[in-house]
Amino acid sequence: MARLLEPTEAIRAHLARWETPYPDLAVFGSADPDRIAEQVDSFCTVNLGSRIAGYVFCTASQGVTHGIELTNGERVLLKIHQPQELNPERHSGRAALISVHRALEHLHRQGFPCPRPLLGPTPLGLGLATVQTLLETGERGDGFRPACRRAIVSGLIEGIEGLAPIRNELTGLQFFFQPADRLYPTPHSQLFDFAATASTAGWIDAIAQRARAASVHTGEAVVGHADWRIEHLRFENDRVSASYDWESISPMAETQLVGLTASHFTTDWTSYAPGRVPTVEAVEAFVADYESLRGMSFSRAEHTAIRAMATYATAYGSRCQHALAPETREGEWPEDSWPGLLRALAGTFLDAD
Repeated sequence: MARLLEPTEAIRAHLARWETPYPDLAVFGSADPDRIAEQVDSFCTVNLGSRIAGYVFCTASQGVTHGIELTNGERVLLKIHQPQELNPERHSGRAALISVHRALEHLHRQGFPCPRPLLGPTPLGLGLATVQTLLETGERGDGFRPACRRAIVSGLIEGIEGLAPIRNELTGLQFFFQPADRLYPTPHSQLFDFAATASTAGWIDAIAQRARAASVHTGEAVVGHADWRIEHLRFENDRVSASYDWESISPMAETQLVGLTASHFTTDWTSYAPGRVPTVEAVEAFVADYESLRGMSFSRAEHTAIRAMATYATAYGSRCQHALAPETREGEWPEDSWPGLLRALAGTFLDAD
């Protein structure tokens, strides 16, 4: 087991990876590692009855996540969520986080490989914090390997089926990814300024518009993990052994969930190796595995909806990547990029239909 990190040093190293640490500023109102460490230690002492012994890791995306070992020997995952008013479409408000806590309690009792929730939404800094057990079992996977892909599909289905009995009890959740009043949801990070980079993104938006028009979903809504991908999973013997980021559970049509997940199941943003972005063939294989393991076949109309959703989700990812390099032209993006995949999906899925 790796040695524990000193809290202030772990936080300082995390902050150094950001030019502007937007999530930490949003939740702590500060980028001072000493001040952040003091806030977190006080929170743990008051709410968990134990001080911090050391850090396992510290990271951030939409919110800030601290992997901590307490002086009582317990290892926990502390997630501090940004104030909901900063992005109302995300599950960072009290009602949604209570439902996430309820969902994890239910799944954990069933033996599903998810964290056990320890503390529901509790104020910390400017946001709300939740605490879960720190799952450290299993290894990272490779979504391009067929057995691993099937494990990802199987875990997604098991999660949907596990949450089905309490679906109506999970209030406060929303499907944030396809807002009715505009083309894209609010970007999940302040790193991505869609408005400022719109002038060179017309080709991406045109495909997104076509995909939205074809993304017609019917059937009863399911509740599933909307960010079910390699980065948030660990594996043992070609089975999911641990899963993370459960604030992403959302109600949506099954075809929406399948298309969304197929578009990014290979992705791990903590890795910079090639192959993070799926191929058209990988997207199609994911859908085929879902049908096989689910024991059902989608209709032609449902396949059209799934393909459109995968293309639309890829357009969103393309806008994020484009926002970081807006001078890159359409034909200059490599295949292993969101804009590169978008070109391929549009030609295969939208033009074919």
